[in-house]
Amino acid sequence: MERLVAILMTALSSALGMMPLVIGSGAGKEILQPLAIVVLGGLFTSTALTLLVLPALYIQFGKFLVPKKTQPTINTEIAGEVSF
Repeated sequence: MERLVAILMTALSSALGMMPLVIGSGAGKEILQPLAIVVLGGLFTSTALTLLVLPALYIQFGKFLVPKKTQPTINTEIAGEVSF
């Protein structure tokens, strides 16, 4: 949760920058408006994935990323004995 503010500020500023293209009118609107809508949808989708799905996946599968601690091996050889 420590990165929540940074992620939301980045997504919000990008979304606000795309708003004039989404609601704008004038020449070239036929080409730019669908592109802006797709980019805005991708921005919201990626933000939702970053904030909701990735932490859930990490909770589910994170136990496989942590190495297991092994028990220290005990040397059972007696000092002075050499086995061949």
